[in-house]
Amino acid sequence: MDPFWKAFFEEFKERGRNVTPFLVTLPLLLGVVILVELAGRTPLGEDLLAILFGAGVLLVGVWIFVTICRNGSRQSERWERKELSDDELRVARSKLTGDRNRNSA
Repeated sequence: MDPFWKAFFEEFKERGRNVTPFLVTLPLLLGVVILVELAGRTPLGEDLLAILFGAGVLLVGVWIFVTICRNGSRQSERWERKELSDDELRVARSKLTGDRNRNSA
C-alpha cells in the first residue's frame, strides 16, 4: 500500500475511528453508479442491470447472515465465566477486606 494511504488510514485509527470501510465504500458506490449508467446505454443493459441487482441482493443476504452468526457467537462468549488471575483475586480480596476494616474503626 502507498505510504500516503497507509498514513491516512492510520491517522483515523489512532483517533478511535476506523473510517476505512467508509472510505472504501465511497469509490465502490461511485463505480456502481457509473456502471449502471453505462449499462443503460447498451443493448444488453437490462440483462446487466438484472445481474447487478441479483449480485447486490446476494451480497446483502450474505452480510446479514454473517452479522447474525457473529452476534450469536458474541452472546455465547458474554456468558462464559473466566478465571481471575492471582493479581486480580488479590486486588478484589483487598478491596473487600479493606472496606470492612475501615468501617469497624
